[in-house]
This record gives sequence, structure tokens and C-alpha cells, in this order.
Amino acid sequence: MYIKDRKNIVLCGRSGDGKSSIANMLTQGNIYRDSENYFKIGNSAKPVTEYLTANANEDFVVYDTIGFGSTGNNEAIKKIRQLFSMGRIPLHYICYVKRFKNLEDDVRLFEIFKKIFKDGEKNFVIIVTNSGPEWAKKEENVKLIKEKLGNYPVISVDFPCNENENYYHVDRDQRTKSLEHLLNELSIMELNQKF
Repeated sequence: MYIKDRKNIVLCGRSGDGKSSIANMLTQGNIYRDSENYFKIGNSAKPVTEYLTANANEDFVVYDTIGFGSTGNNEAIKKIRQLFSMGRIPLHYICYVKRFKNLEDDVRLFEIFKKIFKDGEKNFVIIVTNSGPEWAKKEENVKLIKEKLGNYPVISVDFPCNENENYYHVDRDQRTKSLEHLLNELSIMELNQKF
């Protein structure tokens, strides 16, 4: 589903770390509680995305991949490579999505990620979920990620979708703030890389 002049984003990472939530925010501008989201979401590490899914809007084509660990790493890697190894789809942002914790396991998974997309390393982005935009402003947080995973841009976001009606407006405001932050950081990368 390559569409010229739209930025292509692929989201990779462990099952349950927020890839589908990011995909919905980028293409729909929100995560819906009362209607269906294009990218299925869940509230656990249990895999929801069973195959590669893509959706587009006027700005992006977003590819949400099978989570590492959900179909067995070998099967997930094989499916991701099949689509992107041909080089027919230019990937502007190759995102490794992770929660702000469990960094040790991410070291191993990030090595797999780097092998899959070895020719696109200049477009790597690490997106840390469940952390909010302020998280990446703390130098020690970003330093630890870069020490373990490499010197790539780090963007922190939080896209909560609480089932409790009392949190609806708070969650929506947090999602909006995080989406603005994510779009701003991606546009800075675009200016620096001149896609």
C-alpha cells in the first residue's frame, strides 16, 4: 500500500508494547473506546495483531507488524522480511516500539530488528510507550536507552485508553498531547534527514 508523497512508517517490537495504539493515533488521530479501531488493540502482552496490517491517511502509511514473541520470533521475522526486503516500499521511519521497562529483553529483540532493516538504519526511531512526552526530557532515561540499543532518536509517548468513563477526558487529552509530541519529533527528523 505504498502511496507516493506520504511518509511510510513501520512499527516493530514486542507484543503488547503499544504498536497498534501508535498506528491508530497516527492514522485516526485517536483510539476509540466505543467504536472499532482500524488496528486492533488490547490491554495485555497477549498478541492482538496476527498479521501485518496497514492503513493510511493524508500524511502517513502505517504498517503495524506482528509482535516479536507472538507467533514465534522466527515466523514474525520471516513475515516482516517478506514485505520489506524487496525495497519497493521506501521506509521513512522504522520504529522500534517498547515500553519504558524491560530493557534487557529489548537488547536481544533490537538486534533482530537491526538485522531485518539493516539497510535503513539512518531511519531508525525508538518509541518508548506508557511514558509520556516528559520522559525523554530526562537525560538519564534517554542515555540508558542509547547505551543499550544505540544512538538513535528516542521519542516517548503515552496513549492511554482506560475503560473507566471517569478517565475519558483525561485519557483523550493525554493522547492528544502525546500525538502532537510524536508528530513534532517525526517532523524534526524529516527536516534533518530530508527524505
